[in-house]
Amino acid sequence: MWYWLIKLEGMVLAPPFVVYYALRGIPFSLRCKKCQRWLIEQRSLRPGICRKCQREMIFSRHPEFWSKEYASCRYLELSGFIHRRVAKRVTDGRILDVGCGAGYILSRMQSQQRELFGFDITLEGVKRAKERVKEANFYLGDAGNIPFKSDTFDCLICSEILEHIPSDDPIKECYRVLKPAGIAVITVPNGKGPSGKEPTHIRLFSSLSIVNLLKEAGFEVISCQKFGLYLPFITPLLSIIYQILGKGPPPLYPLDINVPEFLAIDFLIECRKPST
Repeated sequence: MWYWLIKLEGMVLAPPFVVYYALRGIPFSLRCKKCQRWLIEQRSLRPGICRKCQREMIFSRHPEFWSKEYASCRYLELSGFIHRRVAKRVTDGRILDVGCGAGYILSRMQSQQRELFGFDITLEGVKRAKERVKEANFYLGDAGNIPFKSDTFDCLICSEILEHIPSDDPIKECYRVLKPAGIAVITVPNGKGPSGKEPTHIRLFSSLSIVNLLKEAGFEVISCQKFGLYLPFITPLLSIIYQILGKGPPPLYPLDINVPEFLAIDFLIECRKPST
């Protein structure tokens, strides 16, 4: 249901977004810069890349995916409030961001009580992260084979990563590199919600399925929050109003409450590696 509803929503809302972007002088494109297809969905206008080409860029690790211009489009609305929520859950000590991308989450965590580490599978992502968070340590690496010794980190972040990887190896690796009693903060999109069937999502999680996978790996699950209330048509229209007013994402995004799963954008799971 959500896939076709979001597609219809994107087509209906594309014209008002085009008007808004044109009046404000915000760059956008009506044709895909890669394949020249017409862009008929609102979410494709800013990056100027159709959903099929976005998928190909990610899985081919195309350098343009990490360009500042393209990254600013992708992170315009949704990701910022996920990053803030994750940052609030992180403890002090040695922190690892699995699949750190361009370092957006770690940039919110700089503190004298924290030693920050991150790795990503793309060289461009690591380069951007080093530019953004100079105090952190960044490496190239694969989430299925984390390049650190066992029992190394006090806290671990794995945000919006697991849905892109077909195997359970990253979860097992996260468990391995955490110290006993270490905390893992994990987010995944709601596979049956409004952000589930994105072009780059290989796995679709429910709150129950992701919690069960973490328990099978040995984690003790502390909490699982369903957050990011999304109301079709209303939430995107509010985002236009809030962008015009310069107030950032609309209030339906950052509500720090549990919402019904079918309306939730994301799941945030806090779990612990047992101390013995």
